[in-house]
Amino acid sequence: MNTGPFTMALGDTQEVVIAMIASAAPTSVENATWLKNRAKYVRAIYPKLGEYVAGFITGVSDNSNVPGDFALSQNFPNPFNPSTQIRFTIPHEGQVKLSVFDLLGREAKVLYHGFLPAGEHTVAWDGRNASGESAPSGVYFYRLTHGDRQVTRKLLLIR
Repeated sequence: MNTGPFTMALGDTQEVVIAMIASAAPTSVENATWLKNRAKYVRAIYPKLGEYVAGFITGVSDNSNVPGDFALSQNFPNPFNPSTQIRFTIPHEGQVKLSVFDLLGREAKVLYHGFLPAGEHTVAWDGRNASGESAPSGVYFYRLTHGDRQVTRKLLLIR
């Protein structure tokens, strides 16, 4: 039997893998990224598929930095003086607000409020409040809001 790029003798067997993959990601970019990762997974399990694997072509590059999750990392350094870095990732573009709060829940400073693309971002806090004055030593909280999601972490400022 000779069909396409395959040549098989009568009685030979051939493993055929057909993968149908679905994703419930909220955006098309996340869907494409998820599907590309699943295709890589199938290729890793079946390395002999080689050139016979159907390609998956999208506008998303292989080195895309589009994350799969909404995440707020612990600030670094912590404790800090005079400044600290706050890193976060957002899975899709949109409005973002990153604020610092004191122990009484008062907003000490808005570090960022505006539109950002999907990906990883870093914002610095210099330990100053909204008036530009040095905030006192103590425990503070920083909160990231993106769409209907939010996450809060604790940091320590030592003067």
